[in-house]
This record gives sequence, structure tokens and C-alpha cells, in this order.
Amino acid sequence: MKKKKPLRPPLGERSRAAAEEVLYLIGLLRDACEELYNLREEYESWWDSQPENSALAEKLEAICDNLNKFEEPDFDTLESAAQECLDACQDVFQGTER
Repeated sequence: MKKKKPLRPPLGERSRAAAEEVLYLIGLLRDACEELYNLREEYESWWDSQPENSALAEKLEAICDNLNKFEEPDFDTLESAAQECLDACQDVFQGTER
């Protein structure tokens, strides 16, 4: 007896769901990056209160340097591609499923 393939949702449904999930996750990433960047001020204040060249000051400086990278993360390309995919899927599969 031939094994049946498990049923999978139609291609359009899977594509739309994946594109919507990417857009949702980008929103979460934007929020998390903003939060990390905002924490930078607290770390800078702590760093400024430390004696120069102390081990803790060096570690806090490294944290601040890395948190600066979260100021303007570039998610625009991914967001645009996911939205274009979502729009195209809606156009292609409108009223039909494959």
C-alpha cells in the first residue's frame, strides 16, 4: 500500500502566513532594538561613575559601544520584501489555492 503524503495547507496560504510572520517578527525586533538602545543611557551613567581603566569600566564601555549599534537597525529591506511577497501572494492566489 502506497503511503499518503501528509496534507499541507495550500501554497498561497503558507506563503501568506510566512510573510505575515516575518512582518510581525520585524516589529518585535524593532521594539527590542529600541529597548536595548534606550538602556544605553543607564549603562553610560554607570560607566561614567567608575574609575578610569578599571575592569568594570572597560566592560561597561564595551556594552555601551555595542548598544550604540541598535540605534538604527536596518530592517527596511526585509520588511519591504515580506510586504511585497504578501501583496503578490494575495494577487496571485486571490480566489484560488494551489
